[in-house]
Amino acid sequence: MNLKSVLMELYRDIIKEVLDFNNIAILDYQKVNSNQYKFEQNGLDIEVLFQESDFDEFEFPNYILPTNHIFNVAFSVNDDEGQWKKTTLGEMLPIYNTVREITTEFVNNVKPDVLVVISMDRLGLPVTDKSKDKIYELMMRKFAPTNYGIVKAVFKPANMVGFCLYKVKRKR
Repeated sequence: MNLKSVLMELYRDIIKEVLDFNNIAILDYQKVNSNQYKFEQNGLDIEVLFQESDFDEFEFPNYILPTNHIFNVAFSVNDDEGQWKKTTLGEMLPIYNTVREITTEFVNNVKPDVLVVISMDRLGLPVTDKSKDKIYELMMRKFAPTNYGIVKAVFKPANMVGFCLYKVKRKR
């Protein structure tokens, strides 16, 4: 194991300890329709939107078979996907945990074959925000919906890396 791998593993362990998501509030939210939710925190309006997507826009491992039942999740703070530039980490953690709770509810109700999560850059640029992506992935790994796995995904038009929840096919 090289030094970078050891440091990354240590980083993950520290983040898991520091961010015990069981102790982070889940804010009250409202379901607007089957694909849209909203909530508020400290005067910030947060919207979570699940958009149907085209399988061919993404790169997945070859064991994820093409499907038409694929969604991506987007959320914005005050209509801005680059929300970190306006908020502190302390404000963002309950927002993230609420988005995670909403995502789990959506997956349990809609049961998509694939749900893609790509983290938008803090300035809203079409590049992955790796620190946000790690937080999202840690949260979803800890609270993954039943019968879903997590794996890397790439949004091909912008070459943005993230991850997806995918329905695990059980062997009979």
